[in-house]
Amino acid sequence: MHGKVGGDLLRQVAMPTLLVTHDLAEANLLADRIAVYDEGQILQLGAPAEIMHRPANLAVARLTGLKNCFKGYVEAILPDRLRVRVGPLRLTTPRYPVNSGQPVYACLRPEQLILLDPAQPANPADNIVRARVESVTTDGLTFFLQLCLIESRLLPDSRYDFIAALPLHAYELLTPAAGQVWPVWLKQSAIHLIPAA
Repeated sequence: MHGKVGGDLLRQVAMPTLLVTHDLAEANLLADRIAVYDEGQILQLGAPAEIMHRPANLAVARLTGLKNCFKGYVEAILPDRLRVRVGPLRLTTPRYPVNSGQPVYACLRPEQLILLDPAQPANPADNIVRARVESVTTDGLTFFLQLCLIESRLLPDSRYDFIAALPLHAYELLTPAAGQVWPVWLKQSAIHLIPAA
C-alpha cells in the first residue's frame, strides 16, 4: 500500500486498522493517530502532526528524527513569547506553560532551519545565527547540512552544532557547499520546548 492510495483504502473500509512500521513517512501518510512505542511502553499517542512537531519528551523527539535538541533554561517570560538561553544563544520561542529559570530542551526539526541569502541584509528578526557548512550529504531527495556556529559553539566537542535538511529544489536554488558561511534562521514558531528533568 502506498501513500494516498493506502490511506484512501483504509478510510473506505472504515475498519479500525493497526499498522506497525518503523517508517515515519509511511506512518504520517496512513495514520490518523500514531503511538510511539519503545521498550515495551507507549511514550506518546496523538495525531501525526502533534507527534512530529510537539514530542512529549526527549525520547519521542529522537525517535521521530528531531535531531536539534539543546538543553537550556527559560530566561524570561514575555507577554507573547519566551526568551530561552541555550549555551551562548538567546532564543525567542512561543509561549509554553513554564516558569522563569526552568530547565528545558529547545528542539528544532532539521527541515525547519532556514538558510537565508547571504547577499541580502538579514531582517532584524530574532534567532538568526551565522554558521559554516561542515558537510553536505544526501539521500537523493533531501540534502542534510551539518552546520557549525561561527561566533560561539553550542556543542564544542562535536564537529557541528545543528543539522539542517533541505529538499532538492531548495538545495539546487541555494547550492550550499562545505566551507561556506550562511545566515541561518531558527524560526521562533518552529522551536518546541520540552521540560528537562
